[in-house]
Order: sequence, then structure tokens, then C-alpha cells
Amino acid sequence: MTPKPQANTLKPVELPKYANVPRWLVIQGEMDLRLFLLDKMLNKPRSAIEKMIDEATGFDKQLEKQALELIAECRWLKKEAEARESELRAEREANAKKEAEAHAEAKKIQDAKDAELRAEREKREAIEVKQREEAEADRRAKDAELEAERTAMLAPDKQKLVAFAKGLQIVRIEKLPAVKTNKAQELINYVDDELKRLAEYLIKEAKEL
Repeated sequence: MTPKPQANTLKPVELPKYANVPRWLVIQGEMDLRLFLLDKMLNKPRSAIEKMIDEATGFDKQLEKQALELIAECRWLKKEAEARESELRAEREANAKKEAEAHAEAKKIQDAKDAELRAEREKREAIEVKQREEAEADRRAKDAELEAERTAMLAPDKQKLVAFAKGLQIVRIEKLPAVKTNKAQELINYVDDELKRLAEYLIKEAKEL
């Protein structure tokens, strides 16, 4: 007996409810059960006499009806399984999208924090570099000043006398005051001559040292 089901014939099935079993697994179990019953029904070995009796009593028609009902139920279960799979796929895609958005947002926040920390670190490093450069410049200036003082202290007498003579010449040129009276001018002229004489004397004597 091979039943010929009508195209797209569906028969809803009342699915049992289990507390800890997902719907898709219940659907798959019900479908497997019906396929098992259908296979057992269609492939049951019968003798020629049994076939004649089944046809005469109308049992074949009853089996065919049961088989068509099982096929219709399998089709409905298959459709339900596909619908549930579609729902699950949509849920997975929605969850994946949410996770991607959450990840992107978390990355955006972390990138902003990293950028802020990097900017603070660069600013701090720039300040530290400037402070080191200023400290180094101060150190070099102090070292140069100390070196100049040390050089001056260690300079030979000849250089000291020449430097002193140049100082007297600067006094003559820049420091002598301008006066109004003749008497005062005579004194200024005298001092200027003496400073000039002393400067020339110092330079002359220094050359002989």
C-alpha cells in the first residue's frame, strides 16, 4: 500500500508541553515518531492472503487514511520546524547585531579613554622634558659662571692688569661726569689725564711681566 497524499495537505498537531524541553526538540520528536509509525505501517510484511483479506474488509483504506493523516501531520510539523528555525535564526542575528553594537560602543568608549590617557601622558612627558631642559640650561649657565670665575681667579697677573687698565679706560670714557664750572672741568681733566696715564702705565708694565 502506497498512499498518494494531496499536495500541500497539512494537519495541525497538538504538541505536548515539557518544562525543560525546547519547542524545536518537541517538534523534531513528534516528526520522528510519525515517520517511524508510517514506515512501520507501510513496510509491514503481509502474505497474499492477508492482503486479500485487508482489501476485502476495507482495512487497506483505513491504513491509507491513517498514513495520509501521518503525512499531513509531518508536513505541518516540518513547516512548524522551519518557522521555528526562522525565528531562531532571526533571534541569533538580532543578538549578534546587539553584541556587535555593544562591542563597537565599548570599543568607542575604550578608544576615547585611551586617547585621553595618551594625551595626558604626552602632556606630562612634554612638561617633564621642558623641566629637564630648563634644569639642564640652568646647570650649564651655573657651570659656565663658575668656570668664568675660576678662569678669572686663575688668570695670570698680566691679564688681570690689562683688564684693570681697560676698566680705567671705560671709566674715562663713560663714567666721568659733565660739569659746568671751569674749576670743576680742570679737576675732571686732571683725573682724565691721570686715568689715561695709569692705564697706559699698566698696559706697558703688564707687557713686561
